[in-house]
Amino acid sequence: MTISETLKFGKNKLFGRENAYLEAEILLMYVLDKTREYLFKNPSIEVGYFKMLKFRKYLSMVSRGFPIAYITQKKEFFGKEFYVNENVLIPRPETEILVENTIDILHRYFAYKKVVLADIGSGSGCIGVSVALNCKDVFVKFVDISRKALKVAIKNVDKYEISKRAEFVKGSLLNKLFEQRIDVMVANLPYIGTEKYNSIDENVKKYEPHSALYSGKDGLDLYREFFEQLSKMKYPPKFVLGEFGFGQGSEILAISNKFFVQKPVLKKDYAGIERMFILSL
Repeated sequence: MTISETLKFGKNKLFGRENAYLEAEILLMYVLDKTREYLFKNPSIEVGYFKMLKFRKYLSMVSRGFPIAYITQKKEFFGKEFYVNENVLIPRPETEILVENTIDILHRYFAYKKVVLADIGSGSGCIGVSVALNCKDVFVKFVDISRKALKVAIKNVDKYEISKRAEFVKGSLLNKLFEQRIDVMVANLPYIGTEKYNSIDENVKKYEPHSALYSGKDGLDLYREFFEQLSKMKYPPKFVLGEFGFGQGSEILAISNKFFVQKPVLKKDYAGIERMFILSL
């Protein structure tokens, strides 16, 4: 089959999926190791037999709900391409607001100053790397309890050549940071409650790491522990930013109020949903 025919075949195999043609295109680009422009300019070029076998295999996986990002091992986030695998959560576009606000704070309050940023629950490292690429005076501590997740973050740090401004800490939340000086802290912790398990997309439940998704019955157990640990830091950061889920804003305020007199500011994402907090200490 030609490239054009292969894309039509792929679209039909993924019938019923919202972005069937786009997904077929992404898979074919990956199999052929070619750009979208190449596919567009060369519709009549034949796709080889073994390439076609791979393409069919991936189509079958995606039709069953397996995430494309885990096949291609890449996901775009904040305008950059990040390496991902099944040991980390796939970056979500709604998390970009966390990066935007972190960059804004760094530019506004720490201009031309050397700054230490802690990325708590760093996963793929997409948040810390994105901030570092936009703030040249930032040193990032990537903190995650998963050694396998840290290996993914290391790949992304190396890819964007910021290893001289990065440190990797294997530990739970702030356990390794109590006596360290951190200027700004950003956290994207698991916040899905087990009570909402049945409402979660089946493919997310099936394929993405549960340790990066769930946190107790209401989803906020880790944030309770996080705020408590934060209150015990020898050198509290000046700003703390974190992401949370739909309808959790009021409980985030209540948790913070147990440990701090300062009240976090809640911010909405581009869908108009309260998505993150900023705590000034």
